[in-house]
Amino acid sequence: MTVKIKKQLVSSKIIGERSYGYGNKKKYITIHETANTNKGANAQAHANLQSRKNPRQASWHYQVDDKEIIQSFPDDVMCWAAGDGRGPGNTQSIHVEICVNSDGNFLKAVRNASDLVKDLMGKYNIPIDNVVQHNKWNGKNCPAYLRSGNRGITWGGFINLLKQPNQKDGKMYYVQVGAFKVKSNAEKRLKEAKKYFPDAFIKTE
Repeated sequence: MTVKIKKQLVSSKIIGERSYGYGNKKKYITIHETANTNKGANAQAHANLQSRKNPRQASWHYQVDDKEIIQSFPDDVMCWAAGDGRGPGNTQSIHVEICVNSDGNFLKAVRNASDLVKDLMGKYNIPIDNVVQHNKWNGKNCPAYLRSGNRGITWGGFINLLKQPNQKDGKMYYVQVGAFKVKSNAEKRLKEAKKYFPDAFIKTE
């Protein structure tokens, strides 16, 4: 299944001023989070930022939110996203930014990102072991929410999504193992669940 990608490619002038140009070997896919929780800081807002030429010395190929995927730079371009200069992070990787805007659905954005990544893996024959965190290249705590798991899904959970076929309905399905009024009881059940489901978590309402 090919995912729907909206193309809003930057100009050749911006490619020249915000990247190392063409020649990306496309051996990796690097996952980022935008770290911008402001309302409205969605994929379109970040694509517009890149189209106007990001005032920061930074660039990335795709931005993904809970509604759409927008491409800003061709896959063959070596974007400035990894923080490793002309190292493999910048010169051999496609970069995907997941939006974390507070008025969006982060879990749905992660699902959309996983669908995009699976599509890119198939297109360029990139193995799952080469789908990596921004943290790999320069030690930055990114993607922060996936690394901490405090938005309902961990990095391991994201990798598990890559092992599943793309869902035609775009929905995420959850399994609940119980509801407790006493926190210690919930924590006890969580400990048991993690033996079989490492990405299990407690959610409060």
